Amino acid sequence: MKKVLLIGSTVLDICGFVDHLPQSDEDIMPQKTFSRVSGTGWCMANAFRILNMPYSLISHTGTGVYSELPVQKAAELGIRMPEYEETAGCTYTLTDPKGNYRSLMIMGGEYDFLPSSTDGIREEDHACVICSGSQFEKDPQLLLGYLQSLHLPIVFKPSGFSILQNTMVLSQLFDLHPVLHLSEAEAAYLCEGRAEDLNEAAEYIYSLTEAPVMILLDDLRCLYYDGDTEEVAETDHHDHVDLSGADCGHLAAYVIAKNCGLNVSQALEFAGKYAGTVSVTDDTIPDRAEEERLKQILSSMILSTDIRKAVKTER
Repeated sequence: MKKVLLIGSTVLDICGFVDHLPQSDEDIMPQKTFSRVSGTGWCMANAFRILNMPYSLISHTGTGVYSELPVQKAAELGIRMPEYEETAGCTYTLTDPKGNYRSLMIMGGEYDFLPSSTDGIREEDHACVICSGSQFEKDPQLLLGYLQSLHLPIVFKPSGFSILQNTMVLSQLFDLHPVLHLSEAEAAYLCEGRAEDLNEAAEYIYSLTEAPVMILLDDLRCLYYDGDTEEVAETDHHDHVDLSGADCGHLAAYVIAKNCGLNVSQALEFAGKYAGTVSVTDDTIPDRAEEERLKQILSSMILSTDIRKAVKTER
């Protein structure tokens, strides 16, 4: 199986649980605070690590006090982080009792894209690339040029509104026909009143890229549209603790399942199960106790697909 190239951030996240998300002019006191590692690259890489799937990762943490925990955790889990002599930033995340969250980004070296990070990455070893919009923050043309130089399918996750507001870069990115993975809010922003519901939103966004669109709903159901097929993938009911990290995990799990030979419906089903496992923990990746269960679920789905294919061939 070929690798998947992951391009995203790894960052220290200072998290606080609050009884409600604050308004713009409101002071609020968290009930509990702690530090953890987060970022799009981190969450996606851990999905591939947990499921024993091959990947390459372009992500780095920078230096300074905010880099210490990410470097430590990456070493513990065997995730390679290249050294980068630029001060790291961090994020601050507030989470309410339903798992909804709001984040503040203090940008540092973790959002730089370094051409040297691509050294040793051979295009022919990879099936596709998953890229996060967070990595366009510093020098968007640098990363865009790299993506344009590749001859690989691109899966793109905006990871916020900053990249969506850069219409020139976004237009060039859409010319590469990326598969899009969006939140409800990101989909609404892209449509700018051109759609009355999410179904129309998916159809409009598809017209921009002519590639499949996934809109991850706030309850972790997922709307999928590819120009012909439209479906909403249901998910197991959970009392969500923290939804941060679930979206990146959903995307990574979907790509993994597709690369394992599952069809779209099956891949979305597995992605929902993986994201649900993230949502019930206060971390941005699944609890270690859940790792074996997730591997067994994926293995069972692959085996069932292989058996059906074998039976169909015999007939």
